[in-house]
Amino acid sequence: DDQPVWSFQARGLDGVSAPHASIGEMAADYVAAARAQCAHGPYFLGALCVGAFVVAEMARLLRAAGEEVLPLLLLDPPNRVLARTAAHADVERVAGRMKARRAQGRIAGPFEDPRYLAAAIATAAAFNDAVALHRPQPYDGAVYVLSSRARMQGVADPLDLRRIFTGRLKRYEVGTTHGDALDPRNPVFAATLRRCVDLIHGAARTRPPAESLRQAL
Repeated sequence: DDQPVWSFQARGLDGVSAPHASIGEMAADYVAAARAQCAHGPYFLGALCVGAFVVAEMARLLRAAGEEVLPLLLLDPPNRVLARTAAHADVERVAGRMKARRAQGRIAGPFEDPRYLAAAIATAAAFNDAVALHRPQPYDGAVYVLSSRARMQGVADPLDLRRIFTGRLKRYEVGTTHGDALDPRNPVFAATLRRCVDLIHGAARTRPPAESLRQAL
């Protein structure tokens, strides 16, 4: 309750704006939005699933601008950048999946509105294309990762994630499946999330004064 959160809405869901064509475009827009809310860091960035690749780009942009980024918090990211699959291209399957998640309370939005549903499907397709084309650059900042067993021990090499996040990385298994690992009713997830948030807050409290940081740089 004492941790305010700002979330970024994908461009295109309004049915008017064109969706982002690349992860780089997303990261640049989201950094601009973050800095409009808070002009200077330190910044505490988190991401859900494939959003890990967006957050890594955001962190790189902020650091390049001379801003401090606290350890990243990633919630069950995939181990590698994924290609777009046939399931992503099937409009009916995507629509069905969105409606099912809305019914489960996992996502929000007026999916009964055909215009909103069409915009959501187009935005999801653009995001999947952007991810498939993305070539992530290494990020050497500290990272905390909450993962499902399926992604820690799956077919994809779990070390692939380590090739992107090359700095200090601590990974915790918090559930069996992707859904279980993101369920706030899962006590392991909730306790580990609290621990990681505390550790990230601790990193902010122990950082050197701004002048000392500038001198160190």
